[in-house]
Amino acid sequence: MPAATLIATSTPSNGCSPPVGCLQCDADGDCGDGNSCTLDVCDAGACRNPPRSCPFGCNATTGACFECGVDGDCDDSNPCTTNRCDAGSCSFPDETGCAFGCDAATGSCFDCATDARCEDIR
Repeated sequence: MPAATLIATSTPSNGCSPPVGCLQCDADGDCGDGNSCTLDVCDAGACRNPPRSCPFGCNATTGACFECGVDGDCDDSNPCTTNRCDAGSCSFPDETGCAFGCDAATGSCFDCATDARCEDIR
């Protein structure tokens, strides 16, 4: 492990012992920057706050990674739904306009309330 980096001159007011100096941190928990979209890392006595790895960005309020950036990032493989990305979250609303439902295998609208050739409504 590399030697800790000294980041401050030792003085009686900061509780450091001359001539050693002061370390910024002892553990990751000492490095909280209040930003939920960064990691809190103590690296050899120095704090680092690199961004979390979120391909589509990070929600600053919750710290959760967004699951999408544009509609094309979402796909439920269902031809009866529309793939949507709203504020970083995927949704799949049924916007086919099919009165009796949609065949998920083909994306075609059913002609009547059952798929048994509508014999029950003749």
